Amino acid sequence: MDRNTSPHAMLVPWDWSTDDQPVELQPFLVQEWKHDGDSRKGEARPHRRRGEAKPPPTYLLKWGRDAIGERVYSAVARHLNMPSTVVRWTTYPDLPEAAIRFEPDAWRPEDISVERGLASLQGRVEFLLNPLDYYRHLALSMVLGEYDGEEFMVRQQVLFRIDAASVGWTLAGKAFDLLGNKAAGKQADPSRRVRDFGRYITSIQQHEPYGEQPFVETLQYLAEWADLPDQVGAEILACPAVRSFILPKKMAQASKVPSRSMIPLIAEVAASYLRQQQQAIKSALGQQW
Repeated sequence: MDRNTSPHAMLVPWDWSTDDQPVELQPFLVQEWKHDGDSRKGEARPHRRRGEAKPPPTYLLKWGRDAIGERVYSAVARHLNMPSTVVRWTTYPDLPEAAIRFEPDAWRPEDISVERGLASLQGRVEFLLNPLDYYRHLALSMVLGEYDGEEFMVRQQVLFRIDAASVGWTLAGKAFDLLGNKAAGKQADPSRRVRDFGRYITSIQQHEPYGEQPFVETLQYLAEWADLPDQVGAEILACPAVRSFILPKKMAQASKVPSRSMIPLIAEVAASYLRQQQQAIKSALGQQW
């Protein structure tokens, strides 16, 4: 995505890296990453030399719809200059694969107090340079359809967003729905989106007023960003596995989804979905003021 920093995002030190090309994993040792959670992950480490300690991972890996979600969220957050996981495609041609830069000095807070600008974990307390990015990320999550929770880490006093895999599930789910709805002639109800944005804005106004400005300003910026839908679609089509199946054949057959590449359809649906989200934001904000 072209870099066009949002005027609303706080500028903090965050290494987005100048290299955004697909990662070649051949030089790395790739293994499954055993962890708590409901999605499959891998890790890519440098090969260990004899007598040396095991090196930390260079990348964490996700596949399929998870990979699409991670890459899309990271690309949009990068455009907004909101610290987030740094995600690149890999060169793997058989399935979307995302390489998530591993942050060895990051830690996951147990509590985030945006109002006080603090993050804490078992007695460790750290001031945050960008506490209001919490609400900016909430806005971005809502626009992109990230509904799997609010996951953050801290690195050198910078709060950054992690784990946006469910964006890919939202977009893929809407692509699958489109196939069924075309046959049934169904149309989505746009008023529901407007109500959802309106309720969320009202909730923040009432319960977390210090978060209202960054939340609403981010929604406004995303709604007015004319190229957002097409650029997200282009990010998905840039996946080196664009011609691969998004689902294994058995799963596709079980869900009655055609056994063909779904990625171009997901890109098309993502652009359409985001245009609808932009219109819903404008309508919701128009009703608020």
